[in-house]
Amino acid sequence: MDLNPEIFFTRGKIVIILALASCFLWGSAFPAVKYGYELFGLAPGQVPAQLIFAAYRFTLAGALVLAFAAAIRLRIFIGGIRVWAHLFTMGLSMTTLQYIFFYVGLSHTSAVKASILTASPAPFSASSWPTSSAPATA
Repeated sequence: MDLNPEIFFTRGKIVIILALASCFLWGSAFPAVKYGYELFGLAPGQVPAQLIFAAYRFTLAGALVLAFAAAIRLRIFIGGIRVWAHLFTMGLSMTTLQYIFFYVGLSHTSAVKASILTASPAPFSASSWPTSSAPATA
């Protein structure tokens, strides 16, 4: 099997398998975080400890991504200082702040309620899609 990333990640079966794996992993984040809180004895008011727990999870995930990229010989450290500055800014504003709210909020509710609240915008945004390609007339 060809492990060239440009070819490998465009195969239909591979895309489906990776999409299903991503959905499983994303969906398992809620109970995994709640179980981690229980395992390490983190209460809802212990925000610094919750953020350290999140940092450990993201560091492990980043190390696994880098190991996988190295295993398939994927070049990921490309681009200049402007690209990395832009990635840092986006990561700080879009990911870090989002996950601070995610981890703190999840400590105050159940995993089931949090997953329902997180997934609830999808049906509403899908129902607002136009049903035909014809322009709307008033």
